[in-house]
Amino acid sequence: MDKFVISGGPCAGKSTLLEEMVRRGYKALPEAALLLIEEDATNFRYDPERFSHQVYLKQHELEQNISQDDLILLDRSLIDSVAYYLSRKREVPQDLEDFISQTNYRGVFFLEMLPEVYWYQTKNQYPRRQTYQAGKRIHHMLKKVYTQHLKPMIIIPVAPVNKRADIIEEYIKEYVQNHP
Repeated sequence: MDKFVISGGPCAGKSTLLEEMVRRGYKALPEAALLLIEEDATNFRYDPERFSHQVYLKQHELEQNISQDDLILLDRSLIDSVAYYLSRKREVPQDLEDFISQTNYRGVFFLEMLPEVYWYQTKNQYPRRQTYQAGKRIHHMLKKVYTQHLKPMIIIPVAPVNKRADIIEEYIKEYVQNHP
């Protein structure tokens, strides 16, 4: 099983890029946080500690159910949860670190954030609850945490979605050729 992560801060274009990759025939795992918000948005708004815990448990569950034969793109990963804990100056739970040590991510495509003009043009139905500056802070924390946890990190610059998808597709094709 080959798991590649697509990550980046809020307003990086992850949802749009994943839609394009699925259109091109790739399998994708949805973002655990959005699945939980759709189930019960109150946890997100009123108990962020509980919600954070639920996010990484849901992410772990989703990843455990991936077929062994799949090449799959993940909309975020367990490593994102580490960055969110650290950004709130919280201790990272040991079971989260244990889950991460058991993963076999092949790399992360880290998307640079889109300009502020796109901040409120979110693809999902839930409005952003943070400012663009707060989003930039989490973006930088995510980049720092991914740099510490996962190699390779392929930086995907701001570009039209088809160009971003081309970069990822080229990398994956090269990876598949070199890792039959």
